[in-house]
Amino acid sequence: MLQIYRWPTSWLGCILVLQAQAPEPSHRERPGDRPAEGLTIPILTPSGTILHNGYLSVQVNVDSSGNNILGDAANEPSMAIDPTNPLKFVIGWRQFNHVSSDFRQAGWGYSHDGGNSWTFPGTLEPGVWRSDPVVDSDANGNFFYYSLRSGFYCDMFRSTNSGLSWDSAVPAYGGDKAWFTIDRTQGIGRGNIYAVWSPSFGPYGSRIFTRSTDGGQTFSPPVVPVSGLPEHGTLTIGPGGELYICGYGSSSSRSARFFKSSNAQDPSQTSVFEPAQSVPIGGSEAGGLPNPGGILGQMWIACDHSGGPSRGNVYMLATVRNSDPADVMFVRSTDGGLTWSSPARVNDDPQGNDAYQWFGAMSVAPNGRIDATWNDTRNTGAVNLSETYYSYSLDAGQTWSKNIPIGPVWNSHLGWPNQHKIGDYTQMISDDRGANLAYAATYNGEQDVYFARLGLDCNANGISDEFEIASGASVDVNSNGIPDGCDVDLTLAMTVSPAEVRVGQNLRYTIGVENLGAGISSSAFLADVLPNSLQFVSASSSKGSCTGGKVIICDLGPLLPGEKVKVEIVARAPSAGSISNSATVSLYQPSPTGEVTVNPIETDTGNNTATASATVTGERGKRKGD
Repeated sequence: MLQIYRWPTSWLGCILVLQAQAPEPSHRERPGDRPAEGLTIPILTPSGTILHNGYLSVQVNVDSSGNNILGDAANEPSMAIDPTNPLKFVIGWRQFNHVSSDFRQAGWGYSHDGGNSWTFPGTLEPGVWRSDPVVDSDANGNFFYYSLRSGFYCDMFRSTNSGLSWDSAVPAYGGDKAWFTIDRTQGIGRGNIYAVWSPSFGPYGSRIFTRSTDGGQTFSPPVVPVSGLPEHGTLTIGPGGELYICGYGSSSSRSARFFKSSNAQDPSQTSVFEPAQSVPIGGSEAGGLPNPGGILGQMWIACDHSGGPSRGNVYMLATVRNSDPADVMFVRSTDGGLTWSSPARVNDDPQGNDAYQWFGAMSVAPNGRIDATWNDTRNTGAVNLSETYYSYSLDAGQTWSKNIPIGPVWNSHLGWPNQHKIGDYTQMISDDRGANLAYAATYNGEQDVYFARLGLDCNANGISDEFEIASGASVDVNSNGIPDGCDVDLTLAMTVSPAEVRVGQNLRYTIGVENLGAGISSSAFLADVLPNSLQFVSASSSKGSCTGGKVIICDLGPLLPGEKVKVEIVARAPSAGSISNSATVSLYQPSPTGEVTVNPIETDTGNNTATASATVTGERGKRKGD
């Protein structure tokens, strides 16, 4: 059956939507067709710049005038950002010069204006078959491009001029579905490059891990990291330079696997990995009709590098099959991967509605916010018609924001370049104000690569904060990037009575918490770690509840603009001296030891802590009945 859909943008014309074809027998990358011939004059149309719900997607694979090149295909994008200049981006992808041939090359594009415009110079090695593109950057702003060639070998390319050109290929072992990461910490592993690939298709069998300790000039012979080798996974670096790897197990269950090395960062040592762990992630690897010739997304792992209590947390996200054909599921470890949380479902559509949430991807901002994106069929009921969605978490993955579509419906079965898929992954990189996404879609009626800037949505109205402010729909008088109607400003005042007591008597701390902002604070937590010179007696609040002990934590619930809450803490002074006690209020739940992350989007973070001091004299005070 043939269906015709008309897009609201007039130049898109009519798009033909075809029913699913039979899946290919395997997902491995291998040379097939010869390069397409007789296409010396490309056909151009206006580029596919898409604005949807305030989210702007800009086409990356365009000609020198910014036009779309009709008849080609571009998919499976990977992205990197220069940490020394965050306006400079590089995206690599699988470039097919025409959909009549599955011959692909290593395409790339660069932007030096924060993703607003893109230059597509061509391919790394014109006429050379390449696939599985992965890009990253080191701490000095050099870009690296890991690329699969025929024979299931990978080469590493380096750019020292912000993506304008690339050095010659460096042999870097590798195999099918490879991924790599670069250490940008301040430790001994700074600049190290680590790569892993699938054991199923490659010349090195179970030896699927290599590293470079000289900035990508050479790579060590591959080794076997552990048993239960991972497939279709990624790597990340922890704050201390520790290396984490995730992926699906090679057994029939296709469950999540986790690997850790604490010494891979040391160039003088042979990399040693701890025993592999099976991690319950809420299902097994999903596959199916939205992308029948490929996988439905790889497994992602990321670490929190913020300065708050979530620092060092390890997160995993994957598209898995459970009671639905494909859900985006998330797990968290707060102890370096020793234990894991129960799986959390990120997509908020009804469970069991048979929708596909696929190509799930995740990244973590420097301030600890977690971002997630995926393709979603929930609103169409058709396996080939998806929207790309976005959600984020401000509390280390305990809760997730309302899911928002950042682009219109597109057809994942259009523009197949003589193979039945639109690649195997997308990629996202976060900063403190939002996320940057490289993804493939068919807004032009063919497969193209897009860059999207994903800002937060503080009032959950389905429109990004950045667009609301830019369009004039909301004002931002204090220029903090948040509509003034959403601003939250938690503050507290603290007093102690009496200011002087005798040994053995009680001190009563009265703490007033107030939301001075114009927006609703979705939550408010007060934390007080009593000094060693005080003994806990009691804690109470006019709203919510408190748990007491050495660490006092009060969950005050949401606070409306102008709402006030009173907290009272009573403690006994067993010895003489001066006592200073402090309390802190935050949007985020404190850690069990009382560490607090101050909300990075508050208008004033200087009024979140208050201190009260008292004096305890040496003479023991008398109590009633003495």
